[in-house]
Amino acid sequence: MKKRCFAVLLIFFAFSLLSFSQSQNKKQIFSLETEYLAKGLKNNGWGIGFSYERELYQGIAVKGGLSHMTMWMKNPSLILTSVEITGEALYYPFQRGLDWFYSGIQCKTGFFMYNGSSITEENSQDCVISLYPLIGWKQSFFDIVMVDLFGGYRFVVNPQDQKGIIKDQLKNNFEYGIKVKFSLGKIIQFFKDNNTRKQKRKLV
Repeated sequence: MKKRCFAVLLIFFAFSLLSFSQSQNKKQIFSLETEYLAKGLKNNGWGIGFSYERELYQGIAVKGGLSHMTMWMKNPSLILTSVEITGEALYYPFQRGLDWFYSGIQCKTGFFMYNGSSITEENSQDCVISLYPLIGWKQSFFDIVMVDLFGGYRFVVNPQDQKGIIKDQLKNNFEYGIKVKFSLGKIIQFFKDNNTRKQKRKLV
């Protein structure tokens, strides 16, 4: 398993090096975040998330995100609906636009609503505020698909306010993983260009 993970990382960084000269130093990205759909499907539900990131000055960027998930949890047995709002301040030391290595901090506010036979009005919702120092490596392919390797430690700011329904998911812990994103701006531009070409053909 470790050898496979190492091989995947080598391939990823090889593609990153190959695409280095092709980088267009993107200044802003509006993307579809697939991690929420993956989490939802894993728990017999669904999810959707969007983010907007913009470089302000020489490798310094800000990012905002909004997501929604509805999941049918098994342990405990309940329906969990969440809305999360995130804000991030990021630094890209290589200054290749919004690609390659980055570090920063994320502030996330999550609103959780529970529905089930054991849920009462008093414990039917939570609001979780967390801070998340993180580092990562992000690489775009064909300016449409972005792969983001990330890791960090999440601190829950208001643990005393939680009802304890899903306490394992709301405590301080290390988080890491791989995110796959799609640039909505590039996808929308593709369809616009395609529509323009069709109209030109009709005129000819």
